[in-house]
Formats: sequence, structure tokens, C-alpha cells
Amino acid sequence: MFEERVYDYQEVNGSDNERLNIIIPEHITAIFDTLDTLEFKDIQSMLTMGNKMYAEESDLETRINALKNWYAEHNHLYISDGPFYIDNFIEVDKSIDFQAFRDENYPFKQGDWR
Repeated sequence: MFEERVYDYQEVNGSDNERLNIIIPEHITAIFDTLDTLEFKDIQSMLTMGNKMYAEESDLETRINALKNWYAEHNHLYISDGPFYIDNFIEVDKSIDFQAFRDENYPFKQGDWR
């Protein structure tokens, strides 16, 4: 999307492009349209270090589907790996609903940082 100059990742001097916003439905549609054309060979070099490849071709479809499922459930694409996640945006009062991420494999348990 950035190569096609449809959106900018951040404010860019002299650019007339909109800044990509991963809440706006039209922007998310553009993301998914781009992902639907993405091929593994396009990103393979970013997943390879030396002779070791850190992902397989089947992983691309799995991750794209996971992203689409996240959007269907949460209505946004803000995804993190921390102890909390944005469950949804409440448009009426411009607030955010956070939820705790409770994966049993997460290395830190509730109360570890007290």
C-alpha cells in the first residue's frame, strides 16, 4: 500500500496521501485488498536470515486469516503482544475498552510487577 502511494505510514512532508488509520473501515478494506494479492515470494527475503527461513508459505495464509478474524471480532487492527489488548473502540464517547490477555503460556503472571 505504501509502495502504491495510497496511504502514508505517518505524516510525510509534501504528501497529499491520507495517513493510514487501522480503525477506518475503508483503510482496513484497502489493507485486506492488498493482502489478498500478496504472495509469499514477495516477503520471503524478510523472513530469511542466512540459510534459515523463519516462516513457510502456508504461514502467510494462516496469518492473513488470523488478521481477518481479529478484525471481525474487534472491529480494528491494533494488535499487540502485551498483557492487555484493545477489545473495541466505543465511538459514542470516544473511549477504548481494554481487556487482559490471559494466555497460560505468557511468561508473566498477574501480580508479577507489584
